Amino acid sequence: MSPCICLQVRIEQTRALPRQLNPNLGDPHEKYREFQAPDLTLDRLHLRVDWQTLRRLPLSGAIIFNFKALFTPVADFRHEPYIPSLALKVIKNGKENLMKYKNTWHTEHVAIPALEEFQKEQIEEGMIEKDWEVQTLDQVSQLYCDTENQAC
Repeated sequence: MSPCICLQVRIEQTRALPRQLNPNLGDPHEKYREFQAPDLTLDRLHLRVDWQTLRRLPLSGAIIFNFKALFTPVADFRHEPYIPSLALKVIKNGKENLMKYKNTWHTEHVAIPALEEFQKEQIEEGMIEKDWEVQTLDQVSQLYCDTENQAC
């Protein structure tokens, strides 16, 4: 089964479960999500990606849920073509209820200006096309294959 990918912009690399999943544990950093800290810096922001899989064990038939949290510093997106543009689209145009669940508001005052700067730099340096319509990487790959007459 292919993994489900869940994205969150986080301060530091906290791994605690959100209160919605376990009200007894909660996230010790949850209080920081209630305000936008003026001293928050880009080097503290990470994109959390959860790779989630379900597996059926062959002998017992039991189903196992597994996830692995991967953290990437947002600053690393500066040199990753298309990624700042994609992240901006998600942060700015994501469904309101989903973005509230993902708890990005407390980081947006730092993440959005940085991602906008990275996007501008990538356009100026020719890493991405100025008139590129933001779309998923699968769509970009397919467009590239179609224009280059390559099998994908």
